[in-house]
Amino acid sequence: MTVEAPATAYAGTANLEAMEEARNYNALLASVVCSDADRTRPVLDFGAGNGTHARRLRDAGLDVRCVEPDAALRAGLHDGGFDVAATVDAWEP
Repeated sequence: MTVEAPATAYAGTANLEAMEEARNYNALLASVVCSDADRTRPVLDFGAGNGTHARRLRDAGLDVRCVEPDAALRAGLHDGGFDVAATVDAWEP
């Protein structure tokens, strides 16, 4: 599913690329989510960016849905196989 939002360019792409290299941080964050996640339900990655966190969670066996307001980043997530929406309103509680 892809839901569109108003076009706004994200200026922090370089920060997203730098965060991909923060391996210890990303591993810790994923382990915290995985330890508490209900594996029978999807998890929602808010501001999923380029998918660094979403990919790690999916690789750990979670069903990941993404919210990303930036159209270009959202397209990349969609191309990566994620269900992605521009706003949280697209997902049912």
